[in-house]
Amino acid sequence: MKKTIAVISSLFLVFFISMSVNAQKDKVKEAGSKAKDTTEKVAEKTAETGKKAAKATADTAEKVADKTTDSAKKAGKKAKEVVAPKSDEDIQKCVTDKLAASATLKDLGLSAATSESVVTLTGTVKTSKEKKSAGKIAKDCGAKTIANNIEAPTEKVAKAEKSEKKEAKSEAKSEAKSDPKSESKDEKKSSKKSDSSKKK
Repeated sequence: MKKTIAVISSLFLVFFISMSVNAQKDKVKEAGSKAKDTTEKVAEKTAETGKKAAKATADTAEKVADKTTDSAKKAGKKAKEVVAPKSDEDIQKCVTDKLAASATLKDLGLSAATSESVVTLTGTVKTSKEKKSAGKIAKDCGAKTIANNIEAPTEKVAKAEKSEKKEAKSEAKSEAKSDPKSESKDEKKSSKKSDSSKKK
């Protein structure tokens, strides 16, 4: 009987050991499956991140290329504008044509003379704004220097008023010096002080 109990106990022990081994195998399989799933997810995310980074890099490269192309176009346009200095005849024709085409300046009879890229403007305009406009036309046509001799009536009046004021001041000074009756301000003050001290 003891032998039978020992055999049965051994069988139970073997059964439990085999069960625990099977359970361990299942856990290992499950852990392996989870690791595989995790690895696949990480690989997918890495691939997705790589695609996004590649797209962002491509977009940035495209934008840089567009800006570079725009800059090159602008530089080319400026180079065309600055390529060679214009001749006096070209500048003269340009200024004359633009003055004649200007709605505000065409009827004012302005004239321009060009020599060694220096444009001399003459005539009379109504406002200083028109004078500036004529100067800008000459500059836009390629003039290196502009002698803007155009006269504006408001400038004439201002100059005349200034010269009249100067003349009036100089006359007043000369009268004050030549008139012995006129007293200087200091003399008037001192006489007032002496009068007030006498009254006291």
